[in-house]
Amino acid sequence: MRILSVDYEDGRVYIQTDNDVLEREYTPAIILPRFARDFLSLDGLSVTDHPHGLEIRGPLHALIDVQKQVSALTPAYLFIPPERQFLLDSGLSIGTEIVDGMPSLSPPSVDAPASARAYLLRTPRGLAPRIFVENVLFKHRIAADTALIDRTFLSPDALRVLLELNLSPEVIGTGDVLLPATRVRISLPMPVSLKSTDPIFAHRRGGDPLSYSSGDVAPLSDALLLSESYDVVYPVTISLTTRAVIPSAVHSLLRMFHRLFASVLPHSGDIVDIASHTHSTDVVSAYSYMQAIADILLPLASYLASSNALTPLGRESFVSGWQLRQREPKVYSGLYGMNHTCLPALSELEYFLLALSSLPLELPHWWKRQRA
Repeated sequence: MRILSVDYEDGRVYIQTDNDVLEREYTPAIILPRFARDFLSLDGLSVTDHPHGLEIRGPLHALIDVQKQVSALTPAYLFIPPERQFLLDSGLSIGTEIVDGMPSLSPPSVDAPASARAYLLRTPRGLAPRIFVENVLFKHRIAADTALIDRTFLSPDALRVLLELNLSPEVIGTGDVLLPATRVRISLPMPVSLKSTDPIFAHRRGGDPLSYSSGDVAPLSDALLLSESYDVVYPVTISLTTRAVIPSAVHSLLRMFHRLFASVLPHSGDIVDIASHTHSTDVVSAYSYMQAIADILLPLASYLASSNALTPLGRESFVSGWQLRQREPKVYSGLYGMNHTCLPALSELEYFLLALSSLPLELPHWWKRQRA
């Protein structure tokens, strides 16, 4: 028996399978920042404290009222469709096989990338990287702003910074390792102009390049380029001892890609041709999953740079960290070379980016230009 779709209505979910329709009770949730408790009316709702968010459960109409209240305070809340919530809470997905009353832990065979995306993301709709991040944050009950607020393009290579810095909303401000967005007061022998590594900071200051004089406040990433002494004014820190949830989820996808790539023999032709000529459902399924993983991961860096899903300070550290890594890799490595938290994930990322060159996947035009 395979799950085909899930619908929610009036406190119940209806699970459409290829054999029957199953019915279950389900109470949806909204995840709020913990400070919001003091400003909202939550009477009659179930409230559960988590380290990085407040889980509020109740009837859908009541949660919509809570959403209206909290949106006036902050955009950093998480309210995803009840159908997807149910699948995440139940460990199920679109396409999950139910065997002897238990869900299979193995990904089901699929015949198209759309089916693979629906299985991985638990929905056939939406912007793939955003849905991926929402799912990760919901599973860990972390409140964040996942809406697009900007249009910033970063290469998929920038995921190295996400993994190297162990960036995720729940670890920002919890450690003693300074991030690139840290504000410092610089000492300079004379004024200097610099194309900032922190485009968000530069935008606030009225453009790029920036003019710095002794005593000015600058991002840590700029101060390091100027190679002058500085005093920390506002530290932005991170913990490297806790494995952050977004890098961990990225690592899981990269490992899955590695296993799938090793199970097939890459050859020329596009995936449609392969699907029409091969008699192996396993090969078609593997290519479909690899396409779906590419659809999630290739635009993920740009999505994280264009939203506050990492928190505003995390986003700024991500963008400026990538700029610093591009311009002065030795300076960047000197700061973060001792981070061993995500080295396996970095290895898998290298494998993924190299493997794309030999796979007949439908890749974005900008990625094709980059490869050329």
